[in-house]
Amino acid sequence: MADNIEDDEKEIGKGHILEEFKEINEIKGLIDNLKDIFKDQVAVETTVERFTFIVDKYQEQPHLIDGHLESLMTQLLEIIRNPSSPNPLIHLTFKCLYFITKMRGAKVIVRLFPHEVADVEPVIALLTAQDPKDYENWETRYELLLWMSMVSMIPFDMVRLDSNVTSEDGKRRKPAMDRILDLAKLYLTVNDKSRDAAAYLASRFMTRPDVQREKLPDFLDWSLQMLHTANIETMMGVNCASGTLRVLSLLFKHGKREDLLKYAPVVKKKVEELKKKETNDTLLRKSVIKVIQRLGLTFLKNRVAAWRYQRGSRSLADNLSTTFDKNNSQQFVGVAKDDEDEEYDIPDEIEDVIEHLLGGLRDKDTIVRWSAAKGIGRITGRLPKELADEVVGSVLELFTIQESDGAWHGGCLSLAELGRRGLLLPQRLPDETKLSDIDILNIPDDYMYYSKIRKKCKRKSGGIVVMYRNKLKGYLNFINTDCEFVQWVKISKLIINQKTDSLLGCVYIPPTELEYSTSESFDEVENEMLNIKNIESLNCIIFGDFNAKTGSLPDYIIPDENLVDIFEFNSDEDILSYMFDYENLPRNSIPLHRVTSCNCAPNNYGRTQTFKFVKEFDIMEFDPLVSDVHCQLHVVIQAPVILYNSNDELSQFCSEKYVKWRKEKCSEFLDNVKSDHDCQLEQLLLELDNLEVQQGIHQNEMNKVVERISNFFQSVATKTFGKYKPFKNRKPKSDNKPWFNKQCFDSRKKFHKARKRVHVLTQCPVLCNERKEYFTPIKQLVTENSPPGTWELLFNNKLAVTQLVLDCTKYMKQLGFKEELILKLETFTRHFCFKLHYRRISLLKKLDG
Repeated sequence: MADNIEDDEKEIGKGHILEEFKEINEIKGLIDNLKDIFKDQVAVETTVERFTFIVDKYQEQPHLIDGHLESLMTQLLEIIRNPSSPNPLIHLTFKCLYFITKMRGAKVIVRLFPHEVADVEPVIALLTAQDPKDYENWETRYELLLWMSMVSMIPFDMVRLDSNVTSEDGKRRKPAMDRILDLAKLYLTVNDKSRDAAAYLASRFMTRPDVQREKLPDFLDWSLQMLHTANIETMMGVNCASGTLRVLSLLFKHGKREDLLKYAPVVKKKVEELKKKETNDTLLRKSVIKVIQRLGLTFLKNRVAAWRYQRGSRSLADNLSTTFDKNNSQQFVGVAKDDEDEEYDIPDEIEDVIEHLLGGLRDKDTIVRWSAAKGIGRITGRLPKELADEVVGSVLELFTIQESDGAWHGGCLSLAELGRRGLLLPQRLPDETKLSDIDILNIPDDYMYYSKIRKKCKRKSGGIVVMYRNKLKGYLNFINTDCEFVQWVKISKLIINQKTDSLLGCVYIPPTELEYSTSESFDEVENEMLNIKNIESLNCIIFGDFNAKTGSLPDYIIPDENLVDIFEFNSDEDILSYMFDYENLPRNSIPLHRVTSCNCAPNNYGRTQTFKFVKEFDIMEFDPLVSDVHCQLHVVIQAPVILYNSNDELSQFCSEKYVKWRKEKCSEFLDNVKSDHDCQLEQLLLELDNLEVQQGIHQNEMNKVVERISNFFQSVATKTFGKYKPFKNRKPKSDNKPWFNKQCFDSRKKFHKARKRVHVLTQCPVLCNERKEYFTPIKQLVTENSPPGTWELLFNNKLAVTQLVLDCTKYMKQLGFKEELILKLETFTRHFCFKLHYRRISLLKKLDG
């Protein structure tokens, strides 16, 4: 026999492809000899070794045994069913059956088990007699659990099996349904292969209508309780959690969606809590990903996407050699169909599920990444085309130099799964990812830039780049400082029509490992601004990314009435200062956002008058596949238009002006356009035709063409109409009251408007009710906790509420109040002030509107 083994090993080493199962007679002979050798340990080991060697030889071609499986199963089960077979012989038979199952797969073998009603009680009894701690004969428990999963699916109500409710010893016996569930729960927490079989048994058994109706809620409660109490830092806890997650994934795989949908959100929440606990166990992380993807499939209806790619040519070279544009897209067999006619109901939980799966693609172990990739493919196939394309874009974001090798491998697995399912559309094939460590920025022709590079370059912290128009070169002064978080730009007062220059700060604080940006970076920016401001009086404008944690989530919160409690003001003057600043924000159409770094108080060195200069402030989206730029800001600072006399400093800007359109020269203008000797108009029309058929046109390209068109027509207008210079000594028209000039008129208009506003604010019934609602409880509080006459002393005139607001703590301490009462009064008063101020803002908006 030893010579035969050596010859077989040589054949396997040559890599021959087998054509049939040649050793079938030898295998049957080994099974027949089990009855004679099970008592001889040496003979048992020799038989098991030969049996294992033969079966392993067909591990890569298991289908060759399909024609002999039924006869082998009959031969093995005959020994097991024989009542006279001793336990060692039964264990040895199940061991041989496991070798066949390992080669062919449990899904094929389980269908060959007998599943008659008469087999239910014997299998339960045989499985009950097993010891879960018998680590030498775990193959017996594994095969019995697989057999039980087949027997339990008999097409009869399980209650019919409980007609004999009394056992042999006279005790009342549990129903068969409860005994099967108890056995499944018992083996879900063991540390061997039978745990997988128990999960398969429980998931299949729970899909029965009678079991699902009576036992499914209790079983899910038990499973979630096991996940909650499992200590994943111990081996016992890991085994318990792994078995529970395994049965949950199979249950949501085999069960009906309408039966499990109502339980999916609760299960998702518990699994996410377990996922937050970091563990090094690979199988546990894989099981978590499996459950999450099955939950995602449960949230979505089962459908085949109509837009998926129908593979035509299977040659990759033919597919890639074709250009993907709108003109020839119809020649593809794989062009996706529109899914406008289909109705999609995408729940909010799907976003969390996809986020977890994308995180699984970055896992350090391959089996976890593979499971996440399959989940991405399955869920994407049930999404509409637009959302599916976003998922593909998120997968492509993994292919950047900042990601690890595991993330690249996970992205490749996910793309392979998407391509296999026809979900990777041909339009996505030309997409390229950025692999270099530098960014190439497209700067328009009429723009210049100034860059500040950091000394220590890290991810998304290379520096700050400021782009500006060429015309502003002489009016911008870039200040070099030691702080790497800000680039200061001094703007001349001549271009913003102010008495003093303005200081513009472009701030970018790169991400850190902390939850929020550290306060040291804010202090550094603030100190530099104060130092520059102390040298010369400047108007300060600061913008940028102060908490660069992510490019998609906002770094602010929306203020509401609950925001009052988190502010910590040093004095009541800050309260009033903040109120005026707060009123200027909505007046200038600036969003009411607040930086989320820490509890903050309004600054006392900024000027709200600078709000009116900022006309546009946008955060431009940057594709991470093209660039690593985190925050691209677009800011427009515009000053009001003022007509200057010839002696003004900006007279140079209005020395020449273009003549407006003259109707009598219309024909001459058209002739000049047609007589274009340089063919500029023809070139512009050609460029417009090219842009119309192109895809992915950059904004800068459009700006260049538009500017060239404007310059062309402007040059023709200058040639036709000419230019004129304004009169040097032009004076404004005189009035009957020369002493009452325009400035006096504007001041009088502002005065009447302010008087009207004051009248409305003092006589408004809404504000009067707010004051009454404040004074009633505050009077009761002061009267009960202070000496008699205190209330009359505090509020003896109409300015009492103002005094209380401005110096509440000081007045209370002088009257000898307790600190607890002082705190209550101060908190109550602040709430009243802010509430009253909100009412004032709404009234002023209606009044101005």
